[in-house]
Amino acid sequence: MVDSSLTDGFADRIALVTGASSGIGFDTALALGKAGARVGLNYRSNRRGAEKGVEKIRVAGGEAIAIQADVSQSEEVDRMFQQLAGAFGDRIELLVNNAGQWMDRCPLVDCTDAQIDQMWQVNAR
Repeated sequence: MVDSSLTDGFADRIALVTGASSGIGFDTALALGKAGARVGLNYRSNRRGAEKGVEKIRVAGGEAIAIQADVSQSEEVDRMFQQLAGAFGDRIELLVNNAGQWMDRCPLVDCTDAQIDQMWQVNAR
């Protein structure tokens, strides 16, 4: 459970959480939604997880949408922000850059250049 003193002041704020279909991103989006923020839950491939988060926020009385986008692709990031603005308005106030990837969970010394490049595209771009 999130301490309410940490989430006061989020009412009617527009938030976007990347990588929000599971783990820390999911829990962060849920906490923001329960605190009154209107939340965009970004996912790359786990639509079901993002939609579960949207449903939990709505059941708690909040507003949320799931937005599919690969954050390593600039055009998809642009589309993601356009979708969020179309749903809630263009004054996005909170951005949680949570999406991340670790090269297929292999040790760094065993990773290919392509795996390392993909990790950097997602994690740093």
